[in-house]
This record gives sequence, structure tokens and C-alpha cells, in this order.
Amino acid sequence: MSFGTFGISFGIQSLIQQLHPRHWRELGRLFRNHFWERNDDGEILISHARIGGVFECDAADGLGVVQTRNLITTEGCNYLLSAGIANGTQHTTFYVAPFSGNVAVADTLTAANFASTQTELTTQYSESTRVAFVESTPASKSTNNTANPATITAAVDSVTIWGLGLLSLSTKGGTTGVCLAAAKYSTARTLALTGDTLGIKYTLTLANS
Repeated sequence: MSFGTFGISFGIQSLIQQLHPRHWRELGRLFRNHFWERNDDGEILISHARIGGVFECDAADGLGVVQTRNLITTEGCNYLLSAGIANGTQHTTFYVAPFSGNVAVADTLTAANFASTQTELTTQYSESTRVAFVESTPASKSTNNTANPATITAAVDSVTIWGLGLLSLSTKGGTTGVCLAAAKYSTARTLALTGDTLGIKYTLTLANS
């Protein structure tokens, strides 16, 4: 099976290619039939495949650099499988969206309910849209934006951030597209003053387990 004609973003496309093509149809069948599980790190395990991600964030709030494992949503898994084997709807760019709700992320989180369920921040930071995830060329079966961290800049004082989502739509508060993943901090990040920033790096791994 060839993946070369797929129009998804180069980083995610290349990452999908690193999982042996003969496994994709099996993974899709197993996922649709609920033969999968989630480990303690929030990673999805489907047969011999492991899908997971980590957000690494830094702000001037005294907490320093904090790594938080994400949850790959059911919608996100379906998207990866669709893009990998069925030439389904494909998205060239994903975006980081901060939220202020002290609410655990769940498998059922979607692009349609992310903003309302997690209380997405919109006017509280100065960037005009959700901030683009500018990923690297994959290596060792993962891709990241370490070279181009996403940055959120406080538009007002005292912005509280409880977590982040990774979505395919750039519009703040938008309800279409795909919610690939989300993570909730154990302790909220705070941008105390207007102009304070939160730097966000994200690593997505798709590998044989």
C-alpha cells in the first residue's frame, strides 16, 4: 500500500509511514471493534502499535518546565487510522488551544465539544487564532515542534491555564475538524501579567510497541 499521495501534513504523513503498512488495516479493524486499551501514561495500545504524546510547557510562574502526557482522543485515533488507510479527510496543520476549565480530558472529547467542555480560552491571549503546531520531519517514529514552540501571550493579567488541546481548526472556540489530543495539568499554569508567555512543545509518537 502506498501512502505517498496522501495530502496530510508532511510531519504526520511521514510519521504514519513509519508504522509498517501491513499493520494499518488490522489496526483499523481492532480499533473499530474496541480491541484496544490505554496504559497509565495515556497512550493508546492497539495490538502491536503504540500512539502517545507529551506536552512540554514553560512559563514565568515559578513552575519551570513541566511535561504532561496527553490523551489521544477516540476522534484523534479514528483520524489517524482514516488518514493512514482510507484516504479520509486530511488536515495539513494542527493548532494548540489552551483551556481554563479544571476538567479532566476524556476519550469522548471532540472538536465539536472541546471549547465548551474544557472552557477554551479565546480573548485571554493575544494571538489572533489558535497557535499552529509546526512539526519537524519525523525521526525515531516521532515528530515534534521543539524547533518552533507554540507561544501563547497573555492579553490580560491573571490568565489561568489548566491544559491544552491539539485541534485541526485554527479558529478560537471553533467546533469543526478534529481534536487529536488533549492534556490537563496537575497544577494550573498562570500568566500573571499582560505580555507573559507560555511556551509549548509537543511530541507525538506512533510506533510498534
